[in-house]
Order: sequence, then C-alpha cells, then structure tokens
Amino acid sequence: MSSSRRQTITPSQPRITVVVATYNRLQLLKQLLGALEKQSLDRPHFEVIVTDDGSTDGTTDFLSDYERMNGPWFRFFSQQNDGPAAARNKGLYESSAEFIAFTDDDCVPSANWLESYLQFLDQHSELSGAGGPIYGKSNNVVSRYIDATRIMQPTTQNGSARYLITANACYRRAAVVEAGGFNTAIKWPGGEDPELGQRITQAGHRLGVCESAKVLHEHRDSVSSLWTSFFSYGKGSAIQRQGKRTSVLMDMMIKPLYRNYRMALRQGRGLFERMAFAFFGTVATVALCVGFMVQKRKNRRNVA
Repeated sequence: MSSSRRQTITPSQPRITVVVATYNRLQLLKQLLGALEKQSLDRPHFEVIVTDDGSTDGTTDFLSDYERMNGPWFRFFSQQNDGPAAARNKGLYESSAEFIAFTDDDCVPSANWLESYLQFLDQHSELSGAGGPIYGKSNNVVSRYIDATRIMQPTTQNGSARYLITANACYRRAAVVEAGGFNTAIKWPGGEDPELGQRITQAGHRLGVCESAKVLHEHRDSVSSLWTSFFSYGKGSAIQRQGKRTSVLMDMMIKPLYRNYRMALRQGRGLFERMAFAFFGTVATVALCVGFMVQKRKNRRNVA
C-alpha cells in the first residue's frame, strides 16, 4: 500500500468493512472478534459490522456491550431470523467503505488477512473481488475430508475465480451493490455465496485468489452435520440453477461420486482414511441430491 494512499485515510473513512452474520454461536463469535482485534491493518482503516440473525444464546447482549466498549470501529445490528443472506446485506448497505470483507462467525482470519486483501486488490484493479484459502481448525477425519475435497477453496476457471465463499472473501462494494446483494430467497447458510458470485461474474466482473489471506474454519465434525451442510448446498444449488436444465443423475450424483472416489484414493492417508473419505463423499453427494430435489419441487410449486 502506498504512503499517499495511507495519508488520505482518516478514522471516519475506513477503506474496508468486515461484514459478519451470526446466529447462536456466541463462543465462536468471540474467537472471531479476538482475531479481528489483532489484525495487522491499523484500526482506523477498517471497521467491523456484525448482524445478529435472531440469536437466543445471549449474543445480542454481548454485542451491545462489545459495541459500547469498542467505539466507532465496531457496529452491530439485530434482525429477526431471516437468514445469513439478509444479515450480510444489512452490513453491506450500512457500510460506505470501498471494500467489503466477508467472513463467518465460526472463522478465525490470519493476522494479515485484511492487509493482504487491500494490497492484493490495490495491485489488481481489474478484479472486483478475491477469495483466499480456508482450512479446518481441527484435525479430525471429517475436517480432513473437507480440506481434501477443496470444497471450501475458491475454484478457478481460465485464471479467474468462479465465485467466492463468504467464509473468506473480499469484494469491491460497488460490484456487490450493482449485483443487488445476496439473494434473500436463500434463507439458510449454503448456496447464497456461489449464487452471488455467479451474478457478479455474469455482469462482466472478474474475481481472483489472494493466497496470503488465510482463514481457519470450524469444519463440520460429524456425519450428521456433513449431511446438513450438503443438503443446504443442494437447496441453494436448486435456486442458483433455477430455469436451467440439470441432470440430477449425472451432474449431481455420478460426476461428484467419481471425483470423490478418485480424491479418496489419492488423498486418504491409509486404508481407513480412504474408506472414510469414500463414505463421507457418498453421504455428501446423496445429501446434495436430496436437497436439490426438495428445493426444485418447491420452486415448481412457487411458480405454479
């Protein structure tokens, strides 16, 4: 970042706003806020906006106290339980910063997270946003499976990211506002971020990958939570692909299973882990298909 750029920044003009949606994860949220307090970027240059999506675990009282103690760099808002898309939109439209960084309440960004994004996007003015690596906090076998699939990593095509995952993403605010923000028809976590990314890239914007902007994520740690996550991804995919022809058997079942089994053989450490990865992949794929078909049926009913 140039010295001339730094000289134009005042505490009332943060260049970047961190937007977080939270729901009933108070202890994890405290870890996130602790990591944001330790950012290498000077405090006047960024702010944090948290939207509480109707939590019942004391989050609202905690955030009220936290806002009072931390002054202008932190703000919070509350809403009825309307989903993470609406919660993120609240932070997006309350901000006037040049950049919006998204992360989740179960994440811990690296100390240089915000500084890395600003440096990267200043150097790449042709990009409207960037994502970074996301790794599991823990080392259990389910977490290792998620890391091995790279499902939490930005996927690239022809040198550009296809979409960004809100656990670790930074956009130029103008591009997200132009796209209309997150799709609030997606009321659950899963699918709202690729849907937004798709609209942004279809509008002609390019997205990139900033390898130095790293985040640790509380990956799912059980088969049931894995099912729930991929069921939600399937529902989100049905909204994203609404009006498009999709072969559930080929696109949602056979191809993902084939990729998963190949990955299990290559990435699994020993026979047990390879078998576990193959099993987790089967669970995830079936959950994805079921979620997709359930939401697709709802879409048809809504149209009718």
